[in-house]
Amino acid sequence: MVQTETLLVFDASGNPVAIATGTDGQVLTSTGAGSPPAFEDAAGGGVAGIATNSTSGTAQTINHDNSITFPLQPYVVCNQTDQNNVTGDNTAYTVLYSAGVDVTSDMNEGTGTFTAPQNGVYAIHFHFLADGGFGAGHTYHNLSVVTGNRTHSLSTGTTDIQDSNGRGEVYAAICDMDANDTATCVVQVYGDAKTVDLGTDGRLFIAKIH
Repeated sequence: MVQTETLLVFDASGNPVAIATGTDGQVLTSTGAGSPPAFEDAAGGGVAGIATNSTSGTAQTINHDNSITFPLQPYVVCNQTDQNNVTGDNTAYTVLYSAGVDVTSDMNEGTGTFTAPQNGVYAIHFHFLADGGFGAGHTYHNLSVVTGNRTHSLSTGTTDIQDSNGRGEVYAAICDMDANDTATCVVQVYGDAKTVDLGTDGRLFIAKIH
């Protein structure tokens, strides 16, 4: 029974007890055994958050500051490893990576293969670095993001790759991937000997965006 300024409750003996209403935003809180409840400020000054769970754990959390955390959202950041004499003679080489951030453990760094854990659209940012081995005979190179649905490629000509001190290049692709589909980053240099080396400053970023 709610009155204009009080809330009527009953104690352990069944006797009515009037509880004064609190202020806006307060919640009705237990004050312990044998004591009537009271309106008090919520712990921490507000709601801590709302979590949505799945069989794999917490799928998302809506935080008290209105931000949303997605603990199961695929997200990968890796570094290239040192790889010597991997291309230059037209060999298509899958770039390998070292340990980085892999939120859902979907990146096999030793084979350079990302496996999509779920259907969706993935942003793949391929920052390639060759730290030496280019010669005058090398004509051009391709960077590719290869998935089961499509190969996304960028070709760069001779003026961009004839640099004995190395070469960096950035390529990004938006990829429609099915669950268990794979993605690899491939470099292919044409025209001369297999002398092109890859350095450790190259990066790979992958995130599911839809």
